[in-house]
Amino acid sequence: MDGTSDLRLFLNHESPYSCESARASVSEVIVDRDLLRQAIQNSILSPSSVGDTGGVEFIKSMGKAYNSYRGKDGKPGTINEGTFTYFCSGQVHEANTFGPNIGFVDRLYIFGEEVNNGRIFAIHEKTLYQISGQGTGDATAIQGGNNGMGFDSLENAALISTGEEDHVAIMTSPDYGTQALRLYVGIKGFQSNGQSCGECAGDENLLARNGLGELFVFLRCNRELLYNFVFAKRVIAYLVFLIVLTNEQSNEFEYCPCITS
Repeated sequence: MDGTSDLRLFLNHESPYSCESARASVSEVIVDRDLLRQAIQNSILSPSSVGDTGGVEFIKSMGKAYNSYRGKDGKPGTINEGTFTYFCSGQVHEANTFGPNIGFVDRLYIFGEEVNNGRIFAIHEKTLYQISGQGTGDATAIQGGNNGMGFDSLENAALISTGEEDHVAIMTSPDYGTQALRLYVGIKGFQSNGQSCGECAGDENLLARNGLGELFVFLRCNRELLYNFVFAKRVIAYLVFLIVLTNEQSNEFEYCPCITS
């Protein structure tokens, strides 16, 4: 955690919404890093028994990782935990992920629901943000449909470096449902209604300033070819070219409006 010796660990609980005793949620555990190091050292050097920490207590607190909620439009809402289900694996992405001003602006923990029509969320500080959903901005100049990130069964989401400051690129990997890899490209500084918010200060503009407000999707017609391009690390050059320089369809990618119904 910034400015402290603490570690903040996220724990996803992959429970169905129908499980009354343990609904899907995300917990956080705050660990004192120095005390953890001491406990590990004690355990290694312990002559009596394996795992003896010498009485060192390194866990400072534990509880739910969020206490407030904001929707895709950035507006506050009510946390309806009765609808959360099967939170699968997640990943922390640091600010300036790939260098100064490249990648996300803020530190984000991103995860999703591993279920048909599942949602993707982000946690920043103690607020849960919903990323999935269709925006209201007119994106006809780029792809012939409204912007947004579709609903799907999410195993994980990978942030990919675009090599420049104005966009972020995210690949989602559903392991069932559509089972279709999707690359989303987000434009930093734009809200889900397609409007610029400048520096996008404040909690209500967190998704926008991180490129998660206005998103466009590229879906391979040929999945095998997409794998080849991704692993060859050539995909971002095509994406940036298509978004910034042309509206015409390429023989490598097709524009596909997000499916959010």
